[in-house]
Amino acid sequence: MQIYRRVLNDMIRIIKNKPVMLITNKDLENYKSVRLTEVKKTTVNIDLKTMKAILNLALKWNWISENPMRYVKQIIVEQKERLSFNEIELKVLLNNIKDTYLRYIVLTGLYTGCRLNEIINIQWKDINLNEKVLMIRNKENFKTKTGKIRQIPISESLYTLLCDMLNLSEGKYYFFM
Repeated sequence: MQIYRRVLNDMIRIIKNKPVMLITNKDLENYKSVRLTEVKKTTVNIDLKTMKAILNLALKWNWISENPMRYVKQIIVEQKERLSFNEIELKVLLNNIKDTYLRYIVLTGLYTGCRLNEIINIQWKDINLNEKVLMIRNKENFKTKTGKIRQIPISESLYTLLCDMLNLSEGKYYFFM
């Protein structure tokens, strides 16, 4: 909801308070140009997708006869190289982490590819050591990025780490709850 509010406020600011049935693809191209001076291309593309959804709703409600966004193209965003640590950098990083809890978080991320927010919301009930599966699921105060539950296989390295955590916790929940 927050993104819709922001995009609508930006539309009003840039296109002015023009009635929805009078918004043209030229207005939307102007919006795109102005936003490009303010934010990154990826953000503008998110705005454009949101505007398309908003205008599709106006179309569904018969406020407009066609969606002017259908003529507006998204901006081509150059693909960035994904950065990663090499083995030496990884060893230096791990050797400099003194806090056990932080070390567990970093290693869990390394072994699973999970996002930080996913890792800190893992609970012991999400881990099945017998089947070697980790469940990333929605909780009351946490939603996955896609809203979908994911199953991640537990590698031998992660299995060893989880067993170490269990031994260290001595029956207490030491995980990231």
